[in-house]
Amino acid sequence: MYWNVDVRSYRHREYPEGYSVRKVTAADLSEADIEKLIAAVGDSFEGYTSHYSSNPLLARELVTDGYREWAESSIRSSSGSAYVLERNDSVVGIATVKEIDSVPEISEIELAGMITEEQGKGLYGHLLHGVVSGAQANHQQQIVISTQSHNIKVQRAWASSGFRPIRSIETSHCVKR
Repeated sequence: MYWNVDVRSYRHREYPEGYSVRKVTAADLSEADIEKLIAAVGDSFEGYTSHYSSNPLLARELVTDGYREWAESSIRSSSGSAYVLERNDSVVGIATVKEIDSVPEISEIELAGMITEEQGKGLYGHLLHGVVSGAQANHQQQIVISTQSHNIKVQRAWASSGFRPIRSIETSHCVKR
């Protein structure tokens, strides 16, 4: 399920006291900082059910490693960045974002999540707000994001943050017996 938001009409919200979002690129980060961000992605996506986890040819225990690898690739990419939701300088949420080379006015949130201990506290919308604010500062027009259709909880958060559904794509894994 693909969703988007027009950043020009996005409604702003205040961050809770003690929380902030900052945009970072690989050039801004030490190797230890990159590892912290990748660990946060791993924690966020541990046990997440996706089309990767439903493919019997992929080892379930490697799915989270795939998300970590994807996040690292995005952060290190010349067109990638991360938005980090922090509380007292500790990472509590992360969104990896790539600018779409062929359409420079649009960015895609590739991965976004909260660490386990911060999930369910209503903070995810603040992470999204940070990404939208960054897109506004870059004079972009839209942000897109996607998830599996069964991931209703995150889609509700997107709807609450002003995102709208735009496309549905079905993925199938054909496995030869």
